[in-house]
Amino acid sequence: EQERKRKRIYYGFPSFDSITKGLRPETVTVLAARPGVGKSAFAINLCSNLMDQKEKILYFSLEMSAFEQVSRLGALRTGIEFSNIYDALLNEKEMVLLTNFINDLGSTDSLLVCDNSSLTSEQISSIILENQVSVVLIDFLQLCTFTTMENEVNRIGTFMKEIKKMSRDTRTAFFVLAQVNRMVEGRKENFLKLSDLRDSGHIEQDADCVIFLTEEIPGDEGDQRIMRLSIAKNRNGARGRTLINFYPKTMRFTEKVIETRVEEVSF
Repeated sequence: EQERKRKRIYYGFPSFDSITKGLRPETVTVLAARPGVGKSAFAINLCSNLMDQKEKILYFSLEMSAFEQVSRLGALRTGIEFSNIYDALLNEKEMVLLTNFINDLGSTDSLLVCDNSSLTSEQISSIILENQVSVVLIDFLQLCTFTTMENEVNRIGTFMKEIKKMSRDTRTAFFVLAQVNRMVEGRKENFLKLSDLRDSGHIEQDADCVIFLTEEIPGDEGDQRIMRLSIAKNRNGARGRTLINFYPKTMRFTEKVIETRVEEVSF
């Protein structure tokens, strides 16, 4: 029991792991970004890295279908462009690579993908315990439907408390994607702060770690983009920033060892 509580599960990006100290059971980590920046792609990369560590993952895809998420994972694992997989435009070599990926995925029980948004927190907890899941990914927070509350602020607050309770009850690490407020779209500065989180008070209070994903060069549409990961809150470690490469055609993130800062910065 004590060993499980001390266990660390790593993101798979060494400079980022050196700041965050990875994921731990009974904690909730929130990754927030502007729309279209790549937060879902980052979650798929995390999922892939966790599979390589032999962790069991439960991926709740509330924005996209399970097929689309598995297609994204297929692009990442094979190097085939996502659009080719999604539109079934594959040459013979790509077909072989994708078939091998599907066979490998089918032979492992390390990944469960669920796109059912109507599950209750009790049902989710049962799935976690029955399958001995170590990490739960939720894409994304504002689409959760654990409660029928109509008030958006109250709903988000309830979701966060339910997620926190589930992480404690099941001794599982939760990694949750979240939106930022729309008002940041008109801002020239390329940074985010805790107050930019949509319904920030509840998220900031209940999250153990809050991470922002931003474009280092805003509006970059290139095949290789430089992204910045900023740890704005870290209850069990340091805050800081690091750069990372993003290849959107294959959904791949790779470490970019140019700048890593561990510092007391204001968010």
